[in-house]
Amino acid sequence: MSGRYEQIAERYLNIKVHGSSEFMCECPFCSGGASLQFNIDKGLWVCFKCDARGSAKTLVKRLGGTYSDPVISAEAIRNHMDRLRLHRRRASREEFVMDENTLRRYGFDNGYWAERGFSKSTIDFWELGY
Repeated sequence: MSGRYEQIAERYLNIKVHGSSEFMCECPFCSGGASLQFNIDKGLWVCFKCDARGSAKTLVKRLGGTYSDPVISAEAIRNHMDRLRLHRRRASREEFVMDENTLRRYGFDNGYWAERGFSKSTIDFWELGY
């Protein structure tokens, strides 16, 4: 599946190197060769020579075009849902470990600091244990 912003890159930039989600392109704002990196999944770009940077929207506007958010196809949504279902099946078969940010967001304590002898008041004060 192509990246969400791939068509914008193909339309407005001179692409020199295709990566999986990063394209190296000629910068339209300087003569730096293939100095502009464009992420086709996130729609973010940066020129490593002139330090121009921004989103796909700012790129299109700076180049005089009219920006509209890329449309996500039904196929892309189905593929994403299939990956989520597969992930859920795997998680139900094995222990699922959440990352620190998810644990913190939902207020779960993973017991890491308590197992190491920290008191509850210390854990709460320093917001540890997530």
